Amino acid sequence: MTDNETNETECPSNWSHQVDDGCWHRTIRHNDNVLTVFQAAPLVWKDEREGKPMPVEGLDFDKEREILSDSLIDARKVGAKIDLCFETATTEALVACLETNRSAALHFSCHGYPEGLCFEDGAGGTHWVDSKVLSEIMATVGGNLRFVFVSACCSRAAGEAFTNAGVEHVVCCEKDQKLMDEATIKFSASFYRTLARGEELHTAFERGQLAVKSCAFIADAEAEMRKFLLLPEHSDHNVSVFHHSSSMRQTINDVDSFVKANLIIPHPPDHFFG
Repeated sequence: MTDNETNETECPSNWSHQVDDGCWHRTIRHNDNVLTVFQAAPLVWKDEREGKPMPVEGLDFDKEREILSDSLIDARKVGAKIDLCFETATTEALVACLETNRSAALHFSCHGYPEGLCFEDGAGGTHWVDSKVLSEIMATVGGNLRFVFVSACCSRAAGEAFTNAGVEHVVCCEKDQKLMDEATIKFSASFYRTLARGEELHTAFERGQLAVKSCAFIADAEAEMRKFLLLPEHSDHNVSVFHHSSSMRQTINDVDSFVKANLIIPHPPDHFFG
Protein backbone atom coordinates (compact mmCIF):
# COMPACT_ATOMS: atom_id res chain seq x y z
CA MET A 1 0.00 0.00 0.00
CA THR A 2 1.40 3.45 -0.95
CA ASP A 3 1.27 6.57 1.19
CA ASN A 4 -1.59 7.91 -0.91
CA GLU A 5 -3.73 4.79 -0.50
CA THR A 6 -6.22 4.32 2.31
CA ASN A 7 -7.61 1.18 3.86
CA GLU A 8 -11.24 2.14 3.15
CA THR A 9 -14.10 -0.36 2.99
CA GLU A 10 -17.77 0.17 2.34
CA CYS A 11 -19.52 1.53 5.40
CA PRO A 12 -22.24 -0.79 6.74
CA SER A 13 -25.66 0.80 7.11
CA ASN A 14 -26.24 2.63 10.42
CA TRP A 15 -22.50 2.81 11.11
CA SER A 16 -20.06 5.74 11.02
CA HIS A 17 -16.33 6.08 10.45
CA GLN A 18 -13.89 6.84 13.26
CA VAL A 19 -10.68 8.32 11.90
CA ASP A 20 -8.55 7.69 14.96
CA ASP A 21 -8.48 3.91 14.65
CA GLY A 22 -9.57 3.49 11.01
CA CYS A 23 -12.47 1.20 11.95
CA TRP A 24 -16.17 1.37 11.32
CA HIS A 25 -18.17 2.06 14.47
CA ARG A 26 -21.90 1.92 14.82
CA THR A 27 -23.67 5.25 15.14
CA ILE A 28 -25.78 5.25 18.31
CA ARG A 29 -29.06 7.12 17.97
CA HIS A 30 -31.53 8.01 20.69
CA ASN A 31 -33.96 5.38 19.34
CA ASP A 32 -31.55 2.45 18.98
CA ASN A 33 -32.72 0.78 22.20
CA VAL A 34 -36.44 1.46 21.91
CA LEU A 35 -38.84 -1.32 20.92
CA THR A 36 -42.24 0.06 19.95
CA VAL A 37 -45.02 -2.53 20.25
CA PHE A 38 -48.17 -2.03 18.19
CA GLN A 39 -51.13 -4.05 19.49
CA ALA A 40 -54.50 -4.31 17.73
CA ALA A 41 -57.58 -5.64 19.51
CA PRO A 42 -60.63 -4.67 17.43
CA LEU A 43 -63.91 -5.81 18.90
CA VAL A 44 -65.70 -6.54 15.64
CA TRP A 45 -65.28 -6.92 11.89
CA LYS A 46 -68.01 -6.25 9.37
CA ASP A 47 -69.38 -9.19 7.43
CA GLU A 48 -70.16 -7.64 4.04
CA ARG A 49 -72.37 -10.55 3.01
CA GLU A 50 -74.67 -10.30 6.02
CA GLY A 51 -74.08 -6.61 6.65
CA LYS A 52 -73.60 -6.98 10.37
CA PRO A 53 -70.67 -6.84 12.81
CA MET A 54 -69.02 -10.08 13.84
CA PRO A 55 -66.95 -10.55 17.02
CA VAL A 56 -63.16 -10.75 16.78
CA GLU A 57 -61.23 -13.28 18.83
CA GLY A 58 -59.25 -11.49 21.52
CA LEU A 59 -55.48 -11.66 21.97
CA ASP A 60 -53.75 -11.93 25.35
CA PHE A 61 -51.92 -8.60 25.40
CA ASP A 62 -51.37 -8.72 29.17
CA LYS A 63 -49.40 -11.93 28.71
CA GLU A 64 -47.44 -10.40 25.85
CA ARG A 65 -46.53 -7.31 27.89
CA GLU A 66 -45.31 -9.57 30.68
CA ILE A 67 -43.22 -11.70 28.29
CA LEU A 68 -41.60 -8.74 26.56
CA SER A 69 -40.85 -6.92 29.81
CA ASP A 70 -39.39 -9.99 31.50
CA SER A 71 -37.34 -10.97 28.45
CA LEU A 72 -35.76 -7.55 27.95
CA ILE A 73 -34.76 -7.22 31.60
CA ASP A 74 -31.73 -9.39 30.77
CA ALA A 75 -30.30 -6.42 28.86
CA ARG A 76 -29.32 -4.80 32.15
CA LYS A 77 -26.99 -7.69 32.90
CA VAL A 78 -24.83 -6.73 29.92
CA GLY A 79 -24.91 -2.96 30.32
CA ALA A 80 -27.92 -1.98 28.23
CA LYS A 81 -31.34 -0.50 28.79
CA ILE A 82 -34.09 -1.38 26.32
CA ASP A 83 -37.25 0.69 26.56
CA LEU A 84 -40.70 -0.60 25.62
CA CYS A 85 -43.33 1.70 24.15
CA PHE A 86 -46.84 0.29 23.67
CA GLU A 87 -49.18 1.74 21.06
CA THR A 88 -52.60 0.87 19.70
CA ALA A 89 -52.09 -0.39 16.15
CA THR A 90 -53.71 2.14 13.86
CA THR A 91 -52.32 3.49 10.61
CA GLU A 92 -52.23 6.96 12.18
CA ALA A 93 -50.10 5.75 15.10
CA LEU A 94 -47.73 3.92 12.75
CA VAL A 95 -47.24 7.00 10.58
CA ALA A 96 -46.61 9.16 13.66
CA CYS A 97 -44.02 6.70 14.95
CA LEU A 98 -42.20 6.65 11.62
CA GLU A 99 -42.34 10.42 11.21
CA THR A 100 -40.73 11.05 14.59
CA ASN A 101 -38.12 8.28 14.22
CA ARG A 102 -39.09 7.25 17.73
CA SER A 103 -37.90 3.69 17.31
CA ALA A 104 -35.68 1.68 14.98
CA ALA A 105 -37.35 -1.60 16.02
CA LEU A 106 -41.08 -2.38 15.80
CA HIS A 107 -43.17 -5.31 17.03
CA PHE A 108 -46.68 -5.83 15.66
CA SER A 109 -49.14 -8.01 17.56
CA CYS A 110 -52.45 -8.46 15.79
CA HIS A 111 -54.49 -10.78 13.63
CA GLY A 112 -53.22 -11.31 10.12
CA TYR A 113 -54.59 -12.47 6.80
CA PRO A 114 -52.74 -13.53 3.62
CA GLU A 115 -52.81 -10.02 2.14
CA GLY A 116 -52.05 -7.96 5.24
CA LEU A 117 -52.74 -7.14 8.89
CA CYS A 118 -55.80 -6.32 10.99
CA PHE A 119 -55.36 -2.94 12.70
CA GLU A 120 -57.93 -0.98 14.69
CA ASP A 121 -60.02 1.72 13.05
CA GLY A 122 -60.25 3.90 16.16
CA ALA A 123 -63.90 3.09 16.79
CA GLY A 124 -63.74 -0.53 17.93
CA GLY A 125 -63.79 -2.02 14.46
CA THR A 126 -61.24 -3.77 12.25
CA HIS A 127 -59.14 -1.86 9.72
CA TRP A 128 -57.94 -4.29 7.07
CA VAL A 129 -54.50 -2.97 6.11
CA ASP A 130 -53.16 -4.83 3.10
CA SER A 131 -49.49 -5.09 2.25
CA LYS A 132 -49.80 -2.49 -0.53
CA VAL A 133 -50.92 0.10 2.01
CA LEU A 134 -48.03 -0.82 4.30
CA SER A 135 -45.67 -0.41 1.35
CA GLU A 136 -47.14 3.01 0.55
CA ILE A 137 -46.77 4.13 4.17
CA MET A 138 -43.15 3.05 4.24
CA ALA A 139 -42.42 4.64 0.86
CA THR A 140 -44.01 7.93 1.88
CA VAL A 141 -42.92 8.25 5.50
CA GLY A 142 -39.92 5.95 5.61
CA GLY A 143 -38.16 6.36 8.92
CA ASN A 144 -34.99 4.53 9.91
CA LEU A 145 -36.38 1.12 10.78
CA ARG A 146 -33.89 -1.71 10.79
CA PHE A 147 -35.92 -4.46 12.51
CA VAL A 148 -39.60 -5.48 12.50
CA PHE A 149 -41.31 -8.46 14.16
CA VAL A 150 -44.78 -9.16 12.74
CA SER A 151 -46.38 -11.43 15.32
CA ALA A 152 -49.45 -12.40 13.32
CA CYS A 153 -50.77 -15.35 11.38
CA CYS A 154 -50.30 -15.41 7.60
CA SER A 155 -47.98 -12.40 7.81
CA ARG A 156 -45.40 -13.04 5.10
CA ALA A 157 -46.92 -10.48 2.71
CA ALA A 158 -46.77 -7.85 5.44
CA GLY A 159 -43.21 -8.84 6.27
CA GLU A 160 -42.18 -8.54 2.63
CA ALA A 161 -43.76 -5.09 2.48
CA PHE A 162 -41.24 -3.99 5.10
CA THR A 163 -38.24 -5.68 3.51
CA ASN A 164 -39.16 -4.28 0.10
CA ALA A 165 -39.17 -0.84 1.72
CA GLY A 166 -35.61 -1.35 2.95
CA VAL A 167 -36.03 -2.81 6.44
CA GLU A 168 -33.01 -5.09 6.77
CA HIS A 169 -34.39 -7.67 9.20
CA VAL A 170 -37.99 -8.91 9.55
CA VAL A 171 -39.48 -11.81 11.52
CA CYS A 172 -42.91 -12.97 10.38
CA CYS A 173 -45.02 -16.07 9.65
CA GLU A 174 -45.64 -18.09 6.50
CA LYS A 175 -48.33 -16.56 4.30
CA ASP A 176 -50.84 -19.40 4.53
CA GLN A 177 -50.14 -20.53 8.10
CA LYS A 178 -51.77 -19.81 11.45
CA LEU A 179 -49.64 -19.59 14.58
CA MET A 180 -50.50 -21.33 17.82
CA ASP A 181 -50.62 -18.99 20.82
CA GLU A 182 -48.25 -21.20 22.79
CA ALA A 183 -45.75 -21.24 19.94
CA THR A 184 -45.81 -17.45 19.69
CA ILE A 185 -45.25 -17.13 23.44
CA LYS A 186 -42.33 -19.56 23.49
CA PHE A 187 -40.68 -18.07 20.41
CA SER A 188 -41.01 -14.44 21.50
CA ALA A 189 -39.73 -15.04 25.03
CA SER A 190 -36.60 -16.86 23.90
CA PHE A 191 -36.03 -14.56 20.91
CA TYR A 192 -36.11 -11.30 22.84
CA ARG A 193 -34.22 -12.70 25.81
CA THR A 194 -31.39 -13.66 23.47
CA LEU A 195 -31.39 -10.24 21.79
CA ALA A 196 -31.38 -8.54 25.18
CA ARG A 197 -28.19 -10.36 26.12
CA GLY A 198 -26.49 -8.79 23.11
CA GLU A 199 -26.41 -11.86 20.88
CA GLU A 200 -26.93 -11.65 17.14
CA LEU A 201 -30.30 -11.69 15.43
CA HIS A 202 -29.73 -14.97 13.61
CA THR A 203 -28.82 -16.65 16.91
CA ALA A 204 -31.93 -15.22 18.58
CA PHE A 205 -34.11 -16.52 15.75
CA GLU A 206 -32.65 -20.02 16.09
CA ARG A 207 -33.14 -19.94 19.87
CA GLY A 208 -36.76 -18.96 19.34
CA GLN A 209 -37.27 -21.84 16.94
CA LEU A 210 -35.65 -24.24 19.39
CA ALA A 211 -37.95 -23.06 22.18
CA VAL A 212 -40.94 -23.95 20.01
CA LYS A 213 -39.52 -27.26 18.83
CA SER A 214 -38.68 -28.42 22.37
CA CYS A 215 -42.00 -27.42 23.98
CA ALA A 216 -43.94 -30.42 25.29
CA PHE A 217 -47.28 -28.64 24.94
CA ILE A 218 -47.10 -27.88 21.21
CA ALA A 219 -48.49 -30.52 18.87
CA ASP A 220 -46.28 -31.16 15.81
CA ALA A 221 -43.77 -28.73 17.27
CA GLU A 222 -41.26 -28.99 14.43
CA ALA A 223 -43.87 -27.99 11.85
CA GLU A 224 -44.94 -25.12 14.08
CA MET A 225 -41.33 -24.01 14.42
CA ARG A 226 -40.92 -23.78 10.65
CA LYS A 227 -43.79 -21.32 10.32
CA PHE A 228 -41.52 -18.55 11.63
CA LEU A 229 -39.52 -16.74 8.96
CA LEU A 230 -36.51 -14.44 9.02
CA LEU A 231 -36.51 -12.14 6.00
CA PRO A 232 -34.94 -11.38 3.63
CA GLU A 233 -33.94 -14.98 3.11
CA HIS A 234 -30.24 -15.60 2.44
CA SER A 235 -29.32 -12.18 3.88
CA ASP A 236 -26.75 -11.59 6.60
CA HIS A 237 -28.62 -11.51 9.92
CA ASN A 238 -25.51 -11.85 12.08
CA VAL A 239 -26.07 -8.42 13.61
CA SER A 240 -27.17 -7.06 16.96
CA VAL A 241 -30.56 -5.37 17.09
CA PHE A 242 -29.94 -3.43 20.30
CA HIS A 243 -26.84 -1.52 21.35
CA HIS A 244 -25.07 -2.66 24.50
CA SER A 245 -22.92 -0.20 26.39
CA SER A 246 -22.59 1.00 29.96
CA SER A 247 -23.71 4.43 28.75
CA MET A 248 -27.10 2.98 27.85
CA ARG A 249 -27.94 2.52 31.54
CA GLN A 250 -29.12 6.11 31.58
CA THR A 251 -32.84 6.75 31.37
CA ILE A 252 -34.23 8.12 28.13
CA ASN A 253 -36.77 10.53 29.57
CA ASP A 254 -38.77 11.15 26.42
CA VAL A 255 -39.17 7.42 25.80
CA ASP A 256 -40.22 6.79 29.40
CA SER A 257 -42.93 9.39 28.96
CA PHE A 258 -44.21 7.45 25.95
CA VAL A 259 -44.36 4.27 28.03
CA LYS A 260 -46.22 5.90 30.91
CA ALA A 261 -48.67 7.57 28.57
CA ASN A 262 -49.50 4.32 26.86
CA LEU A 263 -50.23 2.50 30.09
CA ILE A 264 -53.28 4.74 30.48
CA ILE A 265 -56.33 3.49 28.62
CA PRO A 266 -57.75 6.39 26.57
CA HIS A 267 -61.41 7.36 26.54
CA PRO A 268 -63.35 5.69 23.72
CA PRO A 269 -64.16 7.90 20.71
CA ASP A 270 -67.59 9.49 20.33
CA HIS A 271 -68.55 6.95 17.66
CA PHE A 272 -67.21 3.92 19.51
CA PHE A 273 -68.41 0.72 17.82
CA GLY A 274 -68.73 -2.21 20.21
